[in-house]
Amino acid sequence: MFMWEGCMTVNAPSEVSSLEALRARVRQLEGVRVHTRRERTGVPSIDEHFGGLPRPALVELNGSPGSGRTRVALSIAAQCTQRQERVAWVDLERDLYPPAFESFGVVSRRVLVVRPTHDRAEWAVDQLVRSGCFPVVVVSGMAGMRRAGPRWSRACELGRCTVLILRNAPDRRIPATLRLQTAGDSLVVTRDRTNSHQRTAPLPVCPMAGDPWV
Repeated sequence: MFMWEGCMTVNAPSEVSSLEALRARVRQLEGVRVHTRRERTGVPSIDEHFGGLPRPALVELNGSPGSGRTRVALSIAAQCTQRQERVAWVDLERDLYPPAFESFGVVSRRVLVVRPTHDRAEWAVDQLVRSGCFPVVVVSGMAGMRRAGPRWSRACELGRCTVLILRNAPDRRIPATLRLQTAGDSLVVTRDRTNSHQRTAPLPVCPMAGDPWV
């Protein structure tokens, strides 16, 4: 490398070729970037008002316990499993109540519920997302994993997956393509990189047999 006065930097030919080789190797390891598109979920309110959910992508769904955030996730899971697709649900908060699945139309045998230990949580989510086995992976909570978002975002592309992260409050450090907030009886868009036209949708209807924690 040769340095000249001012801010100009000139690389020797051998260094340029080495740098290009390194960049090519990185591109090879990362693979081809996948275009994010809207996929219909089968949930009428989400499909009609938002055009579905982005895939592959991180989607952050925020709301206090009992606000309807889990109800939204269960409604999406129900449609996936009824299409004979599989859903992974990573229950980091350990407050999920699987017996309530059937009342939401979820086919329980097509849902993998994972409750990893704290030290293996990031790895577990990463492996599920990049596996390509699950079109939708639900992650309940991200406490203590604030740096996991960028890695999961890349894993989404590899696994062609939508990761739905349920949180009490938004975290701007998560590179979410779509950020939703439960507000009363509505689902509100607070961030949308794909520029959806409509900003609110009604929450999915709660089944009469449903439990109040959803």
